[in-house]
Order: sequence, then structure tokens, then C-alpha cells
Amino acid sequence: MKYEDRIYSERGGVRITGADAQLNWTWPFAELQVWADRCEIKLPFRRIVLQRREVRSVTEFAGWFSMGVKICFAEREVPCEVVFWTRNPKKIIHLLLRLVS
Repeated sequence: MKYEDRIYSERGGVRITGADAQLNWTWPFAELQVWADRCEIKLPFRRIVLQRREVRSVTEFAGWFSMGVKICFAEREVPCEVVFWTRNPKKIIHLLLRLVS
């Protein structure tokens, strides 16, 4: 895995929602990386890797004062919903939809 293979990377915030908990990290503590076959969400103490087959939907999400991208994925040991807060939701949605199709 080389960084040249990475398609896109952006720092932002993230909200992770699981069955029994919710975790929030503000900018600049989260990073979204998009690769041809997966996306990765990196946090200070955690890394979530979503393979192409696990991503179920990608939609725009509006918070109180910010825009984000909501990523829903197959249930497993990680939570099943992530909102990545970004200034470029349309660009990220376009890139992530390639994982779904």
C-alpha cells in the first residue's frame, strides 16, 4: 500500500454512531482517505477501514452549523454509521459512490 495509490485525503471532523454509543471528534482530529477499493477514517486512537463491499450508502448530511457526508455500512465490530464533517461534501460523495457501485 503506497500513498501514491490514495485517491483523496482530507482532514475534518467525524461523528461515529454505534448501537450503544456516539463519539465526536472535531476538525482537525479526523482524516478521511479514499482509495480505489476502500475508505479509511483515521482518529487519534482508532482507525476504521471500510472495504468496498461493506459500504451500503453515501449521502449528504446537514448538521446545525456544518455539512457532512453520512456513510452507512454493513454491521460488524465497528459502528454502522459515520458522518464525516467537511467543506467538500459533494466531492467526497462523488468519490465514495464509486465504492458503492
